Amino acid sequence: MTKDKKEWLKTSIIIIILSLVFLVFKYNKLDTGSFIQVFNFKTLAILLGIVSLSTLVVFFFVDEKRYKDTKSVFVYMVILMILFSAISYFRYKNLTGLSQDDLLIIENDLKKMFINLGIYMFAFFGTMLMLSKNDKVAEEIEAEKEEAKKNMKKIKGNKKKKKKK
Repeated sequence: MTKDKKEWLKTSIIIIILSLVFLVFKYNKLDTGSFIQVFNFKTLAILLGIVSLSTLVVFFFVDEKRYKDTKSVFVYMVILMILFSAISYFRYKNLTGLSQDDLLIIENDLKKMFINLGIYMFAFFGTMLMLSKNDKVAEEIEAEKEEAKKNMKKIKGNKKKKKKK
């Protein structure tokens, strides 16, 4: 197992553990008698489940060379957003027997969740972009150091040749 694959597995496990801890924390504060809170909790659980399972899917089925590819991560996150949006929309449209006030509250909570997810994606992509740029800068600096070492060896070799003559 390569370093990137180990790092991805570690990240996946951390995401799953944090998701479970967050869901347990939210469940302890949940009023199970309130349909709205239960509906929103289930929606959040679906979102965290999709994210957690998808990280493991990436670990098992994605080529290691593509882990740090920002474009593939962007496509992956967009697919997750579409999947989550479709599930949430389907669940929301199939609600029956609720008052308009309850439906409005659920709709507003879903909008908040989508906004938070959008902010998360923006931060995630910004971080990914910075990391990829930092990796490129680090590689360039390393290449410059290697070139400087080679040049120093050539200069020292030329000085020794001049001293011998």
